[in-house]
Amino acid sequence: MHEGYHNPALIEELDRWRAAGRIARLWLRDDDACQPGPSLDRLLESLRRYQAPCLLAVIPMSANQALADRLAVETGIRVAVHGASHVNHAPPGRKSEETPLERGVEAIAAELGAARERLTGLFGEAAGSWYVPPWNRISVEVAALLPELGFHVLSTFARPLPDLGASLVQVNTHVDLMDWKGGRVGRLATAVMADLTSELAQARLGGWRPVGVLTHHLVHDAHAWEALDALLALVANHPAAHWSDPFSLTSEMGAVADKSKLLLRDDFEGNAFSPASGLFYKDNLEQRAGTFRFQSEIVRTGAKALELTVAPQCLPGQEGCSERAEVWEHISVRATYGQTVWYAFSMKLDDPPPSADHRYMVAQWKRTINPNAAGDYSPFLGIRIIRGEFAITIDSDAMPTRIRTPGEETFSRSGAPAPAMQRVRAKQTRLLIATSADGSAKGLEGFDSCAPDVQVTQRGGKLPKVDARWIDFVFKVKPGPRGDGEIEIIANGAWIASCTGRIGHEGPELGQNLYFKFGPYRDGGQKDHWRVFYDNFARGPNCEDVASPDICRLLKGSRSTIR
Repeated sequence: MHEGYHNPALIEELDRWRAAGRIARLWLRDDDACQPGPSLDRLLESLRRYQAPCLLAVIPMSANQALADRLAVETGIRVAVHGASHVNHAPPGRKSEETPLERGVEAIAAELGAARERLTGLFGEAAGSWYVPPWNRISVEVAALLPELGFHVLSTFARPLPDLGASLVQVNTHVDLMDWKGGRVGRLATAVMADLTSELAQARLGGWRPVGVLTHHLVHDAHAWEALDALLALVANHPAAHWSDPFSLTSEMGAVADKSKLLLRDDFEGNAFSPASGLFYKDNLEQRAGTFRFQSEIVRTGAKALELTVAPQCLPGQEGCSERAEVWEHISVRATYGQTVWYAFSMKLDDPPPSADHRYMVAQWKRTINPNAAGDYSPFLGIRIIRGEFAITIDSDAMPTRIRTPGEETFSRSGAPAPAMQRVRAKQTRLLIATSADGSAKGLEGFDSCAPDVQVTQRGGKLPKVDARWIDFVFKVKPGPRGDGEIEIIANGAWIASCTGRIGHEGPELGQNLYFKFGPYRDGGQKDHWRVFYDNFARGPNCEDVASPDICRLLKGSRSTIR
């Protein structure tokens, strides 16, 4: 029995995945392969025994035909380009790196192009898809060259590089079997299992992402081999763990470019989120103030609807504390930021609806933020409740505003600059593009300026009031921080408003995906429970994917309401 096979903490974490109806996707990457040998044979035998696929990062200029012949008889082994010659070119005093910018971009590009050509000549074109930098070290500038050279995937260790664009997917490893700083020795299986437990918990709480395990067969000692075998055995014997083919993970970790994959739907008729919905309830500290329930008492259509509830959790006066019960789009189905995506969902607030002067949100669209980002980016589109009125807002990078002139229309059928407020600390501008408030100032407090870079056209419909009725929403969503953004809003069959212009954020801290999440979200310090019901969620690339033919014809015509 391998050490760590009955590791209680890891098994308990995998049990949490199973209870959530999820399977942890683990994957293996082994670095520095060059030629056949006893160590490689031992690795391949272990992988074969447990039917575990593996990405073999091969050093192109050291690889030979014997290695290609050896791997040709194996199944489940993928090959990646591992640098060129695995030679350190970093200046003295710097950490090892094969491609420091001091070498010059042109020289680096030529070397990597030649390395890719050599490896694809030995192993086929698929071997040129992934790039694994030696020592897991690469600059953003060099990574930006990879798509032009034919690479589609970058794999390093731990956290991804920021803002590499949608043409380069990052699929990283997170747990290393070797202790490099402690003498280049293998780690004990218990230590490896502890790291894996921590990474799986982070993945479960942050979007169910795959977790990668890194090996180096050429330098494995007895501890490293024991840890690998223990890990392979545990995964093989737990129903909530699975070794994934690395090549199958690329579409999950990248944005959804294939429009057919934008199609999602969930009518919440079962006892769990539908696999076809791409939805999950995120588990973190704020979300533990909330609960979700598939219930049959209050429904829009069908037999069931989703109930999301937040309860008081924050201590009186606790600054920055909030309470959420939000359902998120899974990382594997997120659209590319800038794509046009249509959404539909039905929503009903519990009675009485909130009217206090607090932050209340029920749906929001956001751009992904890279790990360790310092900025705080509000949703680029959100449905809020402001003093008992619905308000649909846009948050964008700070833009010029001017004071609204006396008598100027707040909203117009012929188009008008969006009502705006400057959020100086956040370096953002918040825009109001629709409200359920009447013509008075209620619900418009703070929006005392207007932003010429964003135009709002009223379409004749009226955003429903905050009451206990069901509201059927349809949104066309296309962020465009440089001025090509588009939003369409339909509620209960009425075309409410169109919005065009500078919508959303851009910058080095931001990722390449957008995501939607919905559910009650409020500031802490309140004493009541707050419930919101949702039904009939749908997402797609076209209006017809989510809405009735009448609504889609309406958007192409001139009528303001549907009878």
